[in-house]
Amino acid sequence: MIDIDDLRASLGQWAEREESRVIARRLALALAEAHLASGHDVVVPQYVGRIEFIDQLAALAARQGASFVEVVLMVEPEVSMDRFGVRRTDLAARGVRHPEADVDEAAIGEAVDDAIERLAEITRTRSTVREVAAHGDVDTTYRALLAAIDEPTP
Repeated sequence: MIDIDDLRASLGQWAEREESRVIARRLALALAEAHLASGHDVVVPQYVGRIEFIDQLAALAARQGASFVEVVLMVEPEVSMDRFGVRRTDLAARGVRHPEADVDEAAIGEAVDDAIERLAEITRTRSTVREVAAHGDVDTTYRALLAAIDEPTP
């Protein structure tokens, strides 16, 4: 599993340097390539709103002879906003510096709405995206995710 936010937060001065976003994505690609080359699977469990990065991941998988599966976990906007808030609160309580901390409390709703809008655009324009309902319990969602991953590629 490659968590791009964790990679970014591990870089010196990441919060002050905007280019840390790009560097973290480059590191993620290098890690994924090394892991795939050694015969292992790679999971990037992120909201990835940059189509060019998704394309880079897909191209990397193709170069390594690996399957590329794009899955979006779908929930209602209110659930997404609640989960975002819970995650931020949990990270703050544990003293973990994280990219989500830079979203102003008053702007969370707008940030989540923007992310949902970008995600909707991605799912509309990419026919290979597999959608999984994630509003149920964790076990049900996990089984649905595994089923989506195992679906044959059209």
